[in-house]
Amino acid sequence: MTAHESLIYATSSKFFKRWLVAVTLCLANIFSNAQVGCAYVYGGQYLPFKTNQLGQAFPVRCISKSTNKYDDKALRVFKNLPPGVSIDTNEEDKFVIKITDRHGKRWAVKLAISALDGSVWASDLDGNGQEDLIIISYTGGCGITPTTQLLFVMFDRQLTPRVYEVCGYFDASKNIIEDLRKAKGRKGAILVEQVLAYERKTEKSYWRTTLWQANQSNWSALSQFDGVRLPAYTLYTFKPPNHKISSLKRQPVVSESELRGSQILPFNPGPKNALGQYFGLE
Repeated sequence: MTAHESLIYATSSKFFKRWLVAVTLCLANIFSNAQVGCAYVYGGQYLPFKTNQLGQAFPVRCISKSTNKYDDKALRVFKNLPPGVSIDTNEEDKFVIKITDRHGKRWAVKLAISALDGSVWASDLDGNGQEDLIIISYTGGCGITPTTQLLFVMFDRQLTPRVYEVCGYFDASKNIIEDLRKAKGRKGAILVEQVLAYERKTEKSYWRTTLWQANQSNWSALSQFDGVRLPAYTLYTFKPPNHKISSLKRQPVVSESELRGSQILPFNPGPKNALGQYFGLE
């Protein structure tokens, strides 16, 4: 075998090995988690602490929920919106949330989302006495790709909005959003976020767990929770559960398809972006 042929063989073998690992992980994920869809349940077998340490589900109330998974016009009726807040859905595939703050300024939040099987919720996430909005929509992702987009429209005491988004494996049941927790001794909501991360050198995958705390119309990542340093990594195995925290010299990377799920991204007031999303004064 020539040197050139050896190089081709080695390269193709390495590519095939990585491809096989990726396909195997995807299939294992589908069959082992086929009946669950949110991070708290979906990756709950890989949480770095016991689930009861996260407390109860944070209290929320449903404002609107699609009753038809195949009709993006089904999410159009809203009941008991927070005072001063209205939602306009006249534009196709757009939610326009309108607010007049207590200084008389009129704000508009235009969101390009998929309403297929989506839902809208309200809750005072940071405990400032003003209800915030939570919008759940689905990305269409399959396998280990993040399936859900969470959009938070949070209001300070003057009703000035702040908008955040995160993608992951989130879901809601009839009355609760499992991934929003009310931990003992903490005032605001905690969001449980888990994404898959890959360590190139060892070719191993890990569940990375991050906890986000709502506080003063903002989200901040916790550096530790109940004695566990965060973010924490647990090895993705073929025999779950695995709650043992892995000690890593360097952090694995989050794949490009899951990059958006690696942090809660704030919307900054300004021009419309490529998706037609907008946040700012009317």
